[in-house]
Amino acid sequence: MSVEIDPPARLGETEVRGGRLIGWAEWGPPDGTPVLLIPGAATSRWLGVRAGAAESLGVRLVSIDRPGLGVSTPLPGLTFADLVTDLDVFTHARGFPRPPVLANSQGGPFALARAAETIASGADKIASPRWSIWRVPIPREPKPCSGSSTPRRCGGW
Repeated sequence: MSVEIDPPARLGETEVRGGRLIGWAEWGPPDGTPVLLIPGAATSRWLGVRAGAAESLGVRLVSIDRPGLGVSTPLPGLTFADLVTDLDVFTHARGFPRPPVLANSQGGPFALARAAETIASGADKIASPRWSIWRVPIPREPKPCSGSSTPRRCGGW
């Protein structure tokens, strides 16, 4: 099975604090509902979406290069708070100050930091377990290993 990925409809860079730049890519209609995508490690603003997906949903998906990745200017010693501030400047400059946020992999902690600052809309939905499709109960005690009465980790809980 193959999936066709659309190239970005728009590419650019936006200035944030200290003259640094955040690179971005957009898919979907320019007047669509903005959704900010924070990609994970080893990916960038080029993460992409399935052909026609953003358009069919009326979403303007805006993916960024985090500082030091892609075309974004590095910020030595980057903290979660630093990126939250950069994203606040970025989203205001782009005209969508409180977008819903979507994150992939290592972009997740940055999205949660942004939600904690209440800049993102729907922040309560990011961390709420009722929105998770993976409701796997986690037992309180590990299962004992086969042939042992001592609970310890043996390839599963």
